[in-house]
Amino acid sequence: MESMETARIEPRLMAILSGRMRAIAQEMSNTLLRAGRSGILITARDLGCGISDAVPRLIMAADKAGLPGDIYPLSSMPRTVREIHGDNVQPGDCFLNNSPYYGAFHHADFSVCAPVFYKGEHLFYATAMAHMAGAGAPQPSTFLPLAMTIYEEGLHLPCIRVQSGWKDIEDWIRMCKLKIRAPEQWYGDYLAMIGSVRIAERRLIELCDKYGASLIKEFMEEWLDYGERRTIDEIRKLPKGTWEAQRRHDPVFLVSNEGMPVQVRITIDPDEAYLTIDYTGNVDCIPSGFNVPEAVARAIAVTGLLFMVDQTVPHNEGAFRRVKVKLRENCLIGGPRYPVGTSMGTTNCVDRLVNACFDIWSQIDETRGGADSGLGMPASCAVISGSDWRRDHAPYVDFVIVGFLGGGASYGHDGYLTYGIPVNTGMMLQDSLEMNEIRYPIIYDRYVIAQDSGGAGQWEGAPGSHVIYGPRHDPGVWMYANDGHLNPASGARGGQSGGVSNVLKLDVRSGEVKELPQFSAEVIGPDERIVSLSCGGGGYGDPLDRDPEKVRWKAREGYISLEKARDVYGVVLDTGPEQYAVDREATVSLRKELKAKKGEGR
Repeated sequence: MESMETARIEPRLMAILSGRMRAIAQEMSNTLLRAGRSGILITARDLGCGISDAVPRLIMAADKAGLPGDIYPLSSMPRTVREIHGDNVQPGDCFLNNSPYYGAFHHADFSVCAPVFYKGEHLFYATAMAHMAGAGAPQPSTFLPLAMTIYEEGLHLPCIRVQSGWKDIEDWIRMCKLKIRAPEQWYGDYLAMIGSVRIAERRLIELCDKYGASLIKEFMEEWLDYGERRTIDEIRKLPKGTWEAQRRHDPVFLVSNEGMPVQVRITIDPDEAYLTIDYTGNVDCIPSGFNVPEAVARAIAVTGLLFMVDQTVPHNEGAFRRVKVKLRENCLIGGPRYPVGTSMGTTNCVDRLVNACFDIWSQIDETRGGADSGLGMPASCAVISGSDWRRDHAPYVDFVIVGFLGGGASYGHDGYLTYGIPVNTGMMLQDSLEMNEIRYPIIYDRYVIAQDSGGAGQWEGAPGSHVIYGPRHDPGVWMYANDGHLNPASGARGGQSGGVSNVLKLDVRSGEVKELPQFSAEVIGPDERIVSLSCGGGGYGDPLDRDPEKVRWKAREGYISLEKARDVYGVVLDTGPEQYAVDREATVSLRKELKAKKGEGR
């Protein structure tokens, strides 16, 4: 409980004001969701919204929409505005940034930031971030693994002023519309972001009208200090020590024949109440799009903190003060040296990094962390592009999100079926197949769970997906960046690895299937289909300790085969009229036999 000596504002008023701020941030998110145009924004919810003070420090982030990692740019964007434009900001201004060299994630993540004034005093920044379907790259994608420098990635807009006096500066919009495919879709998403920050501006002024600016400023200071005090209390509950973990991304042709190693070291100092994340041991930058920007590396550190503390700890700059991040220049993780490419910096290597962090949490305490979750961006989550014959051959491009990867299991829990990639930690939503078919000239032939693809364990990793889809009328380009084909999601504490991923092409007329490169931009004709097999999550604990009834249920529902139930879990099922009833005596006997063999194998 918060002591009365440390609280400067009466607790009930603190609850009211924090709740009001949270509601404003959520209204920002709702505006983006309702007014945006591209599927990655309005369906998958790849967005973030937040409010900072004028210093600037993040006060409140929307926590019911958006992704956990997207919290950090909400604090870095106002700082970039401050660093570049200083006090040269006026009411009605708005700024836009998508450059990782100015604090953004990668060039597809556009952020807009508006300073908010009350009676002439600058009190807040309102920030909205959204993943755009296009950013003017030479290829129709925002994920470009072979782009060695930013010159091959498209537009980088380094914190430019885009509105003055609440009106767009038309020059930059005209430039972007000329350069970006599907310009009206892009402009619609931009307007949604502008609407989001202007809604916040209006609501914050109303808040100051009701309570007064001096009280709101006092509340923000107290709210930040409260977040720090809560975080200190949480870190002091953790054990003292240093832990590290490594993972390796699959080999990528023309980038790294051995694959890309990723490692992280975490130090907990409960005496001083600090959590230190050290990325300096990673390899140097690689001439490709895989380099992870500083903002992303810091976001993973902040997200890791939030996973380790009580969920009621405020997600504000005060809490983040207790995280120290060690970076070095020219480092794959967190230290890209200009102008190296970073377009893949929010996905593949970061997914490996997140899994390594969860490995460390499980080392610290078996009830925290968990096994690896599915990896990379399967071909079912591709950037698709082409022309739509239904709309006078208008160009289309979007990042479709279907066929998620399986989540890793954790202590006491099976993996989350629709977890998505690790960096999104289960918060991104999947597209509606029907809505994708309405928006774009594509068709889905198959979307099912891939049997036996979840890693076995006392708690089982979630299975991956099997998706078949393609264009309906004219050829289209499918760009994807699939990981986990050679190095699957690892299990933890005796759990097995999840199933591997793969990408194939199906000739609809002949039925012929051929394997495709795991990273590619493939032209798919109307008589062809992409076949995507996504990774399953790793298992947690010994499979022979799993509750036989849970094995029975998974077998009955088709998640696992009878063979896996018997050979891996040691569970004998009667498939007669009892509908997969567990044969108790045979199961006990078989498990004894399998455990004895396992002991001999050691």
